[in-house]
Order: sequence, then C-alpha cells, then structure tokens
Amino acid sequence: MKFTLGLALLAAAVASTTATLDTQRKLAFAPDYTGPPCGDMLCDNNYKPVCGSDGITYTNECTLGITSCNQKTNVTMAHEGACASTPSSTYPAGCPISCPDTYVPVYDENGKEFSNECYKKMSKCHDVCDNIKCPVTSTSPTCGSDGVTYKDDCHLHLAFCKHRELNITKVGDGSCP
Repeated sequence: MKFTLGLALLAAAVASTTATLDTQRKLAFAPDYTGPPCGDMLCDNNYKPVCGSDGITYTNECTLGITSCNQKTNVTMAHEGACASTPSSTYPAGCPISCPDTYVPVYDENGKEFSNECYKKMSKCHDVCDNIKCPVTSTSPTCGSDGVTYKDDCHLHLAFCKHRELNITKVGDGSCP
C-alpha cells in the first residue's frame, strides 16, 4: 500500500513539474511576462523541427519560443515539421551578394556605422542567417554542391544563407564522394 501511494505521489509530482515548465515556457512569451530572462530558459535538444511564421525551421517549438523571446519578435509556429521552402526562397529578396568599396557612411537604428547602404543591407541579411537554428546532432548527412558534407539539410541551408555568393545547393543525401 505504501509503495502504491509513493508511486502515485511521484507521478503527481512529475506531472506537476512538467505542467509547470510547459506553463512557464508559454508564459515567458506573453507580452506582459516578468519572469526570468529568455537566456535563463532551457530547451532540450530533441530534434522535432517546426516551421516558424518567419519561414525559418527551428530545432523544436521551445527553441523557436526562446529565439522569439530573445529577439523580442512575435514568431509563432506555423506548423510542425521543417518549412517547405528551399534555401534560396528563405534568403531575403534584395540582399546583396557583394558591395562596392565606396565610402558614403550610413548608420543603423543602433548607431552602428557602415561604409555604405549596401553594406548595411548585407549586414541585415546576415542577421537573418543567425536566426537559423540547426540540431546539434544529426544522422542525415547531406552533400553540398561545394563538395562539403553537411550534418544535415539544415546545416546546408545555413551555409547557403551565410555564403550566398557560392549558391550552395544539395547534390544528394549522404556524404560527398
């Protein structure tokens, strides 16, 4: 009888803790949230990809939420699974691949100086790439057109985004020859 009661109490405590963590995560993304900073929140590394309303694939729903919280954006889950877009369609239109070396200084909203408007735009485009969150571990290597074997499609997508001038595409599944 004591064992059954102890087991029931343990199950209730685990369920309560899980519910509290889930509730805390949901509350943390509410506009009037006053709890711990986003950076103090933790997500597991389970790869359960979700597509954000920003068109970016996140490792899981928790990672999407923390990223949204850290960046003070209102990115929500569009659907479970990876976003259906190709890397080229998620890289923002109008992002320059290269810029002229002319010096006509411009400043962003934070007062950071850029050599010219083109470099300012390019910087914003690279910020988009920083939002791509790929799983730490993967068992689905992908071969890129640059001859590099990437951990998975997400890492290939990230390389494409950061090195747009190389126009990296997927050649096939598995390691490159």
